Amino acid sequence: MENVDDRALLLMLSELRELNRLRSENKRSIEEVVERLQHLQEVFDAIENKGYVNRTLIREINSNLLRLSILSNPETANMFRRRIESTTVGQVELSRKRTDQGYYTVTTGLQVLEVEDYLLLEFVNPFRSERVICLSTTSIGSSGNTSIDICRNMPLACPGVALTPRNLNTGFNDSSFVTIKYAIRNNAVQEGGQLLSSFIQAEGPVMIDYQGRLILSEGNSLTFCLKNLANKSNVLTTNISWFEEAETSE
Repeated sequence: MENVDDRALLLMLSELRELNRLRSENKRSIEEVVERLQHLQEVFDAIENKGYVNRTLIREINSNLLRLSILSNPETANMFRRRIESTTVGQVELSRKRTDQGYYTVTTGLQVLEVEDYLLLEFVNPFRSERVICLSTTSIGSSGNTSIDICRNMPLACPGVALTPRNLNTGFNDSSFVTIKYAIRNNAVQEGGQLLSSFIQAEGPVMIDYQGRLILSEGNSLTFCLKNLANKSNVLTTNISWFEEAETSE
């Protein structure tokens, strides 16, 4: 038989899922969602502090609270708006020159990391691809403090989940030459490679605009290592856009 806390949490989970759906479809304003989110967070904290033991339900509510927090954060929402603008408005001349190669994007989606977990993303231009990969933008978002290392030629030391790039030029298919995978690990021991960038990110978005100047010739790769530095669960996402050109010999 369900107790009072069971019923309260199940109702809360149902409401959170609906709020996430409405907010993602822009059917609720940020102000409306934030006010309700604050109340739900207070109720959830009070129940969890009593030592509630249904960890599966607790984890699911935590995940939905974090996703809703991101959708309710104007700065994070602006990250996606700026990302679209940077790939359509700010770089019109760039994309027009390369429409025959297509313009690609990939995302890890929203990933929930526990304390000290890593989100690893490997981006590879394979040998014999006969393509030069020119990175346009990289955007990273989080709901809490995160460390970010960007390394060259440091392959993942663990299995990963393959991601499919999408072509933003709908006149072409999604046949990118790049191979991409991600993994979530508690211990991200990596060897080799060269560190290109390293920084700490507070809550919110970070965007790096390479404007096609970060170039990967065939047989080279990038690895993005994101570590959750918050003392609680953290939602992270990584998005990359690029174009591909045929490799030419002198």
